Amino acid sequence: MKFIGNFIDWLPNGILQSLEQSDGEIKQTFNIEKLSSHPKLYEYIDNAKNAYSDGKFCYQEYRNFEINLDKLPEQRKHISYWIVKLLPGQIQFVYPDQYVYGINNAVRYTMFLSDWERGHILSVKDEMPSEYKAGDLYRWDDALVENGSINIGYTTMYFLNIEMHD
Repeated sequence: MKFIGNFIDWLPNGILQSLEQSDGEIKQTFNIEKLSSHPKLYEYIDNAKNAYSDGKFCYQEYRNFEINLDKLPEQRKHISYWIVKLLPGQIQFVYPDQYVYGINNAVRYTMFLSDWERGHILSVKDEMPSEYKAGDLYRWDDALVENGSINIGYTTMYFLNIEMHD
């Protein structure tokens, strides 16, 4: 992951307070229908189903909000973005994102929405950024890389994911 800069000014005023006061869409960490969409993900199904298939593991996702991404250092024809909210103890297990397989010129960014705290972990390939500040933006070296996140801390973790492709 490459640090791009701090872009806290991209975020709408009060977004963190709004996220704190509402639940996003509850997503199961392990969703076999989602993962079975591409043959390259079959090994992840086998690895994860015993550990995560009991439905206990989930996270929250937000997609219905507006954000200005015109200042991104690069643009693509298609762009999607979503916020992940991880309460203490919530997890997204490690796997590559299935929706970017077969897509041309994919690029991925992550922006942290709050300052780093001990126990807030985002893993992208073999990197785990720490001591980041709210608004810090990172570009992934490879949009197809394995990634996951977990909150073993005491406060809620928030980050914005941005995916673009042609």
